[in-house]
Amino acid sequence: MFDIAPFPFFGFDIFDFNPKSKKGTELIKTLNQYKNFWTCYQLVMAMFDYEGLPFRKEFLERLLISYGYAVLGQTEDGKIHVGFFSYTDKDENGIPEGPITLTTLNGESYDLELGKNAVLCFNNELRLPELMIWNYAETFNETDVSLKALLKKARLFPIPLAKDSKTKNAINDALGSIDSGNINAISYDGIKSDLLDGGADPVTMMHLTEPEHTDKLQYMSKFYDDQLRRFMTFYGNPLSSASKMAQVTAAELEGYTTYSRIYPEVMLKERQAFIEEANKLFKTDIKVDYSKAWDHLKNDIVLNNEEVANDDTTEDVETAPDSEQDSDPVDQE
Repeated sequence: MFDIAPFPFFGFDIFDFNPKSKKGTELIKTLNQYKNFWTCYQLVMAMFDYEGLPFRKEFLERLLISYGYAVLGQTEDGKIHVGFFSYTDKDENGIPEGPITLTTLNGESYDLELGKNAVLCFNNELRLPELMIWNYAETFNETDVSLKALLKKARLFPIPLAKDSKTKNAINDALGSIDSGNINAISYDGIKSDLLDGGADPVTMMHLTEPEHTDKLQYMSKFYDDQLRRFMTFYGNPLSSASKMAQVTAAELEGYTTYSRIYPEVMLKERQAFIEEANKLFKTDIKVDYSKAWDHLKNDIVLNNEEVANDDTTEDVETAPDSEQDSDPVDQE
């Protein structure tokens, strides 16, 4: 699904361009698109930590996140490899079985057999990749572009239109003096007729920007925060920055924290089942669990109280005056 070359890094020569050129503009646009994509990708990959893997966890996780599956295999020399695989046999449910060919990210191939010296791992119960990553990355890209456009429109930048080149040069000199803190006089032919005899203004101001619309920046920034909160909430980190546009109750925040547990638990169970089978087959002691940043998913106190207590619009569930009463409004009636 995604480009998962083992080292998708750019060479230093990529920055050898003129930023104002067409090529430079397109390159910067591409880099910005990948910036948001790889940021979202890394956030998801950071969910799990492994112990005992004979290689960097990214080689396994990138396959799972990008394709929804991976194979761990052990060759006759005792080395364990991870990669894609090709197969011919399937069971009655369409799951691969029997002989396979494992291919590593670097293109090395090994003939193995599932259940004998190879184990198949899935990213989730539907055996799918993380389809939401690019969707949110694209949203962040568009928001970045909109924010940049709004910033430019927000500048107070009236443009003086001079009636001739002499006036233009005089205005440019005067603007330069303003930057230096100096005061200069402007003189040109026809100033008497323009100013004293009721003629037209020698300089007309053109306004291309709209600084009065700077208030739109806060809405675009709020939209960005909302998208980030949705993304992180789905992947197990329910951001508790409640919107100032509406009051959020403790019960509503608690709903988000329980929702945040669902999908990470699905991903963890698939990896734990895979690692358990691999340990039995390869006589290894590999372990997988949530990383430190996701430890709160195993801590009910943190999920239900600490996140709520940090929000000024809510009360701690345990210290609320009616906390001993049944919170179900139907039962209360």
